[in-house]
Amino acid sequence: MQDTLAPFLFIMVLGYALRKAISGREQDLCFTLTPRRSRRHPTVVLTDLDYADDISLLSDSVEQAQELLNRVESECAKVGLRLNAKKTEVITYYILPKHPPLTTTEGTVLKEVKDFKYLGSWVNSTEQDLKCIGYVL
Repeated sequence: MQDTLAPFLFIMVLGYALRKAISGREQDLCFTLTPRRSRRHPTVVLTDLDYADDISLLSDSVEQAQELLNRVESECAKVGLRLNAKKTEVITYYILPKHPPLTTTEGTVLKEVKDFKYLGSWVNSTEQDLKCIGYVL
């Protein structure tokens, strides 16, 4: 018999750790969907997409992504959770090929991929999309 409360508690604790990691720093660590147009139309940002234990962290730059990853790892460690670097992948959009790799707080370099499957849908890098439409960099 499986404990039905365990998945619920996991989601609650993970959500708490993510909120603590990002709280107050949304503008600094986020992915900007739409920039601020006026006081009535503020900036719209995303920092993460979550579904159970599948999480996507989103940032505008590699540097922001590294800081966001470090903060999330730190807050997760405080509540007894840890990142599985073997299952973690990085995908970049519109970034020059020469950028520092993302690493865990333990120094493990995360695998960079051209595409991956998230919640049943394929997510492709910009380079992959450009190749599909016949534009080569």
